[in-house]
Amino acid sequence: MRIASLAVPLLAGIIASAGCNGANPAPRTSPDMTIAMKKSPEAVSLFGTPLYAREFSAETRARLERDLARAQAAYEHTPTNADSIIWVGRRLGYLERYRDAIDVFSKGIEQHPNDSRLYRHRGHRYITLRKFDLAAADLQKAADLIQGTPDEMEEDGAPNSRNIPTSTAQGNIYYHLALAHYLLGHYDKALASWNDAMRIARNDDSRVSLADWRYITLRRLGRDDEARQVLVPIT
Repeated sequence: MRIASLAVPLLAGIIASAGCNGANPAPRTSPDMTIAMKKSPEAVSLFGTPLYAREFSAETRARLERDLARAQAAYEHTPTNADSIIWVGRRLGYLERYRDAIDVFSKGIEQHPNDSRLYRHRGHRYITLRKFDLAAADLQKAADLIQGTPDEMEEDGAPNSRNIPTSTAQGNIYYHLALAHYLLGHYDKALASWNDAMRIARNDDSRVSLADWRYITLRRLGRDDEARQVLVPIT
């Protein structure tokens, strides 16, 4: 299914087909030239290296594009529904069309300025694009919006083999907020958010990943004795 034809009407046309989406027929030329013509960088690394979307296998791309087409159809049925907007953005992200995903979340925020999930997902994709200041601002906004509200499981877009979600909406906000601060070198702020995430962790998957990050952050802060204590409960 051609992604370009589906994306044009979506959100008043803000999702223009990215050069990396592979939707248009490739010119008859060498593979290297085809890649160069199709793609523009999604981001630039911290070392100044252009970062491109991966070349998916035909099977994987077809599956991801089918998922996006379903999300777009749901959006077209309920264009003001926040869930519909979020899933279009998430599905674009899984295709590594990160800039398009951010455009979708931004449009969603205009319509739903108090929905923490939109800031959570846009902040996540700002991290992907190495825009850490913007990510921290979005994720802090999300953290402010969830104060005093109940937590809930967050549906996985790429489920594990048992199709059991392992993370929560609030846990993901604090996790990514901590990550943005860590990547900015704000280790005290990162540790505070790792600790917030740990307090609401519901399973060992979350506890182990958070223990790893808390250990690393405490080592960055020179608090080696505390770092060692983090590992004590890990068996």
